Amino acid sequence: MMSTSNSIYDIIIIGCGPAGIAAGLELQNCSSIPKFLILEARDRVGGRAYTDTHTFNSSEPIDLGARWIHHYRPENPLAVHHTPSDKDQFLYHFFHGSNTGFYDIDGSLLSETLLNEAEKFVDDLCENMKEYSLDNEDISMLDIIRDKYEKIQDEQMRRLVEMNLAYIEHYEASNLDQLSVKSYLKSDDGIETCDLTLPIGLGTFIQQIVERNPLPIQLNTIVTNTDIPSDKNEPIRITTKDNRHYLTKYVLITIPLGCLKASSIQFTPPPM
Repeated sequence: MMSTSNSIYDIIIIGCGPAGIAAGLELQNCSSIPKFLILEARDRVGGRAYTDTHTFNSSEPIDLGARWIHHYRPENPLAVHHTPSDKDQFLYHFFHGSNTGFYDIDGSLLSETLLNEAEKFVDDLCENMKEYSLDNEDISMLDIIRDKYEKIQDEQMRRLVEMNLAYIEHYEASNLDQLSVKSYLKSDDGIETCDLTLPIGLGTFIQQIVERNPLPIQLNTIVTNTDIPSDKNEPIRITTKDNRHYLTKYVLITIPLGCLKASSIQFTPPPM
């Protein structure tokens, strides 16, 4: 058995994407900085925020994963690390008929009038969902909109409405028949949408934050097991693919949900 040291960390963070990095920065801001370590499986930081500067060149960066800072505003923790540029792009609406071409299944260009009509139809559906959620029993979003949706006669209009509804499913990561109407937009808490895309790429931006704020990061470290003892006075043992072991009082997991679902890390005892 190979152990990294006899010492015990206060906190070990697993995953060095934006969430893990943010956690590390918060710990560094503590009045009494705990002894912590960030373990990252890849050979780089940033997680799914990765900017490709090689396919074309460094002057044409391409974000291959996450692309924008969501809800950019002064209280956003990332705002303090951002230096405004005249090349910044603020998105208040991802797609709009006035600046984006939309093509139907036969390749024909859809009119801006029809696009606006479909958007207005979906806006009304969303307003119905918000009004219903105030003082009624919880049901699915699909249950609320089903009647009006099924009355759409024009097939082109139906496809556009479905496209707009798909944005909700994409954002919430589930189908409308599985989404709670009472939870609609709760995560945003009424904050106006304003997303910022950066000319250097989000991945590069995240990397620069780490370069300016040295964190105890260990790359190429694939965590396979997290063993939590029954005795709460005993430390948690973290094991890696190359049979290294780390002891810590607390562990913070920030790896993607897909990795957790795939059981890439085995927990003992297993989560409830």
